Amino acid sequence: MYATTVYVISIGCVFLLWVFFTAGLATVLSVYKAFISTAYNHLARQTPQLLRGNTNVTRTEALLYLVYIIGNIIAVFVEDLTRKGIQSRAGFLALINMAPLVLVGRPNSLVNSYMISQRTQERLHTVIGYMVLVQSVIHTAIGISMNQNQRSFTGYLAVGGITFLCVFMAKFCRSLAFEAFRALHVLVALLVLVSLSLHVQITRIPLLRTGPSICVFVIVALWAALIVFRVVRSIFSSLGARAYVIGHEKDDGIVQIVVDFRNPWFKFQPGQFMYITIPSISSSAVLQSHPFQLVWWDQPLSRAFFLVRPGKGFTRNLLHHRSAWMSRGESTEDPIMMATTLRTIVEGPYGLSDLKLGSYGTVLMVATGLGIASQLPYIKHLLDAHHSRSVTTQKIKLFWEVQMEGSTHTHTRTLSFPRPWHTCPVIVGADVFLLVFQATDTGFPDGWLN
Repeated sequence: MYATTVYVISIGCVFLLWVFFTAGLATVLSVYKAFISTAYNHLARQTPQLLRGNTNVTRTEALLYLVYIIGNIIAVFVEDLTRKGIQSRAGFLALINMAPLVLVGRPNSLVNSYMISQRTQERLHTVIGYMVLVQSVIHTAIGISMNQNQRSFTGYLAVGGITFLCVFMAKFCRSLAFEAFRALHVLVALLVLVSLSLHVQITRIPLLRTGPSICVFVIVALWAALIVFRVVRSIFSSLGARAYVIGHEKDDGIVQIVVDFRNPWFKFQPGQFMYITIPSISSSAVLQSHPFQLVWWDQPLSRAFFLVRPGKGFTRNLLHHRSAWMSRGESTEDPIMMATTLRTIVEGPYGLSDLKLGSYGTVLMVATGLGIASQLPYIKHLLDAHHSRSVTTQKIKLFWEVQMEGSTHTHTRTLSFPRPWHTCPVIVGADVFLLVFQATDTGFPDGWLN
């Protein structure tokens, strides 16, 4: 009787738990859909574009950020509510948060291995950075109110550096002078670490005797390890690497960078980017490393292609280099054969794609002008994957809108590297529809050219 009673009670408990969980989950989802989702969409529409950036945060990601912020608030304002207790916890949590802040500060293999996209990494760096700023300000403000002068200068210097980084990390500041922003960001971050090391007296004997000193030591060690790993990775990637800068006078200033690798140990994927340095471009180019999106690749030839629209600094020097190459009158059907070989330093590839198109039978793509470059990596990936029978895609329909009749040949020549794909029989029914129209034409376009 005892065994059967236990069995019945167990079955009943499992059933009740299942009913409770199902009903509770349904209730939570209903509340989420009725209130939270509606409020989120409303706030997303009302938030100015300058504050929310160019990318939309998913609901799950926003919920994780909210949990992170609430958790930090609770950790600061619990237990001992005296000024001394709040100051101590705020400063200690600021140091703890600096470890993940350093980890997601720049693309690296560790973050990339956890399938974290570049946009998510940038948002993490921003959210954690502002949290460190708020906690540092709380720690400093309470110290000022308590007239704490011991080691105050190094603390003020660290908080000032953190404030500077948070204020000038906005996207519009970065777009003004990319090279100067990056160099200044690294220098100020180094100044903050040195100030924190002096502030927590990490150099005194015995070493690492307190929690704050251990945190600062871990932060410095993590930053140094990431730098060393990046340098080693870059050395292995750059062995024998050569770059070619190719351009044409009628391509609206578009420059194509082709990088040949001797022995690549990585595989290219759509959505990836690489940091490229070409020391011979200018006297300061050796100190400049720019991220460029991968547009096309030829894995058997170990060759990668990048498109660059020159702006200022390094990219403007690329345009001058291209103009010098054209002024010599050199031309050929394969411009790579006649282009000047340049030594290059590469790092990557980093990043991943949030788009998984292989499960769709038909993929529809729409592009305008040189926006076709962002579609090409996915077309390349689908072609290769279909050849290996790892996707279900059977058709690709690409609608490409080109402004002005004279630019059709220009764009096709600039994007000469994917020419084999037009006649590739791998995908059944791969159609390309080209719409050509005049910029001053106010009427409806004549139609699509197949």
